[in-house]
Amino acid sequence: MEREKMTKQAYKEKTAPYRAWLNSISIPVALIVLFIAVFLGLTVNAAGMIIFVFAIITHVNYKKIQAPKICHVAPILYYVYNVVSVFYVMSLIVYPQVNIVSALLSLTNLVLLILVIAFYFVAAQAIKKQFPRMKEDYNEAVQAYKGKK
Repeated sequence: MEREKMTKQAYKEKTAPYRAWLNSISIPVALIVLFIAVFLGLTVNAAGMIIFVFAIITHVNYKKIQAPKICHVAPILYYVYNVVSVFYVMSLIVYPQVNIVSALLSLTNLVLLILVIAFYFVAAQAIKKQFPRMKEDYNEAVQAYKGKK
């Protein structure tokens, strides 16, 4: 009996929910690791940009799989977090000594980061609820696609 062959497009569509769920778990974990690394004084040059790119990809994937609206909150908050970060860095460059503006921006960033992490986990839960068979579908799609090669 020959396995059913799967096109690359069908493979991408079938595996999209699982990949979106996986990113919804990976991004907040990466943000936590990045925050701890920065807090410990480690230099992490491109890590923030890589996470940001994954957030954009994940946001696009949410639209493709028609994820619940709550899933879109985390990426949007992450975009706001990054904009506030730019203003925070600019305030530190203009006024290197501690001032009220940089302190407020720093506190705002911390609150936004906590919300981003929480909403990514909420998004992961919402995707899991919407696609209860996503892992099985993913495994079946991988097997069907590999059978093609």
